[in-house]
Amino acid sequence: MVRINKDEPGKIVHKAMNYWGIPGSAVSVCSGEEELFTGCFGLKDTENNLPVSSHTVFPIGSVTKSFTAAAVALAVDQGLIEWHRPLVNYIPDFKLYDEMAEKRLTITDLLSHGSGLPPHNNFWYGSYHNRQELFQLVKHLEPAWDIRTRFCYQNLNYLMAGAVIEKITGSSWEDYTRQFLLEPLGLNNSSLKKAGLLAADDYALPHKQGSDGEFVTFPVLDIEACAPAGGLNMSIADFMKWAALHLNRGMHEGKNIIPARGMDYMWQVHLGNVDILPFSLPEIPFTNYGLGCYVMPYRGHRMILQGGNIEGYVAALFIFPDRDLAISVMANMHEANLYMLSTALTLADHILGLELINWDDRCMDQVQLFLAEEEKHAEQQQAAFENNRKTGTEPTHDLRAYTGTYLHPGYGELKVDLRGGELKVTHNDNRELLKYYDRGTFTLNHYHYNTFSALIAGLSGVYQGLVSFTLGKDGEVESIAVPFEPEVRDIVFTKKQKIQ
Repeated sequence: MVRINKDEPGKIVHKAMNYWGIPGSAVSVCSGEEELFTGCFGLKDTENNLPVSSHTVFPIGSVTKSFTAAAVALAVDQGLIEWHRPLVNYIPDFKLYDEMAEKRLTITDLLSHGSGLPPHNNFWYGSYHNRQELFQLVKHLEPAWDIRTRFCYQNLNYLMAGAVIEKITGSSWEDYTRQFLLEPLGLNNSSLKKAGLLAADDYALPHKQGSDGEFVTFPVLDIEACAPAGGLNMSIADFMKWAALHLNRGMHEGKNIIPARGMDYMWQVHLGNVDILPFSLPEIPFTNYGLGCYVMPYRGHRMILQGGNIEGYVAALFIFPDRDLAISVMANMHEANLYMLSTALTLADHILGLELINWDDRCMDQVQLFLAEEEKHAEQQQAAFENNRKTGTEPTHDLRAYTGTYLHPGYGELKVDLRGGELKVTHNDNRELLKYYDRGTFTLNHYHYNTFSALIAGLSGVYQGLVSFTLGKDGEVESIAVPFEPEVRDIVFTKKQKIQ
């Protein structure tokens, strides 16, 4: 039987919030279906000084992946799909870039991130295509590895899994999730996607630190097509119900919501020795991946982790199934993963009676070492970038010759314009994307010959890349190659008039 000092969790959370600079957070601890602790701390809106409550809704980011995996487990139980049967058996027109992978890919490969596809974030984010259209366009995306040979955590796999659910059930992923998970669990303070969050009476605003160190808010991210990977919103009260469901192996208030064999399959190790943190901890000697969750030992205890990080928010559920313990943490701060980790592990140490570790300092020390290594690596990359440059060269054409509209069958449209003597590139001209990213349109700076350098905006941030133009046999500009996905060859867009 789990015991807890009622005063201790609040002290732990307050200390961690002050340490990491968190505006608002909600934390719960449960055992079975029993609530041991729920605490709401800080502000959901710093501009208007509004507090977090037990009904405040937070986006839970990639914790949504565990719901999508659970939805597939239900479909398996309903006899609509099998874990290891290739998708082409259910969706005959399913196509992939790699024909052999196309014949072998299963729903388990998608849910375990073993599809062989790299993230291809710029393929789906900012696209005007809906989920099913993107599912049809995946055939134009080059894989980086053979299936089941490499773990690559990403959102595209779950976009595809959501589309598969829709194909086999005849319902949208949203409707299926509501009907078979949200409603049976009584998750009445939960919603889907950006529209659902903004429709709530009580929701947390996303925050980050401004240049002066003060909290600032910014627009909520919309990942409409990729909602099966990260589109759920929940209050801490609802999040605790989800935690209790796992501790009870799919049972809720005496009713079987998810079959126990489905829960067990989700918690099995499907790909081993995967990366989750940018540093290693002896208390977590290795990490594996199940379906929609990480599976790992923590100081001799089995731990299941469902984590989510979406711009301005973090959420995670730490489950210790053999100790009948679940800890849920939510916050409205950008990239607050270490707050989430240190808070949950500190709570676990206290509750499990383990020797206490100062997890705030431990995590900070480790991330500082990681950032120092990253800085050194960036300096080396910049030196190589400059050393490889051929000085004294010029573009073969006047800059106007490079302007125009370029197309890729999967990635869509790329426009190159000349403004103020500089070439500007806009991908898909999605105004919502450009509003969110200050650098949604990036500038080309001449590097050498017909190659230009650029700071390219992606879902994971801004990075430096080389963009090159290719000439046709007629000597005119024919295509542009952009490093949108570093794990594969540059994405080549062909000039529109060349296609016509």
